[in-house]
Amino acid sequence: MRETYSYFRGSEQNDNLSLGDFRAEARRYSGEKENRIKILKRVIKGRVPLIGVGSIFSPEDAKEAIATGANLLALGRELLIEPHWVEKVAAGEPVITAMDMSRDNIIPEPLMIRMKRNVGWVPGVK
Repeated sequence: MRETYSYFRGSEQNDNLSLGDFRAEARRYSGEKENRIKILKRVIKGRVPLIGVGSIFSPEDAKEAIATGANLLALGRELLIEPHWVEKVAAGEPVITAMDMSRDNIIPEPLMIRMKRNVGWVPGVK
């Protein structure tokens, strides 16, 4: 995390740091175990927008990610599972949170191969 702090202290541009899971805690931080987004929010002091990303599969996950202090949220794997995630959440409709391998997916074959190789990267992919 020390490199991350240095990076954000000197940066005046909008950038991102992917955590894999917005709930991730600092691993090499000398203080108490704390959420990385909360730490970065404190370090950057509003100089750049902070985008929360990683493992936001449900509306509850999104609320929890915003509560960490992220200014915006980014969705990635979630949109592979549920392409209409944003519209469904906005309409109060339930969303799929794991890939349904029995339905026709429009995911390009090279990406599907990678998803299958990385077990657990996209929930439901077998």
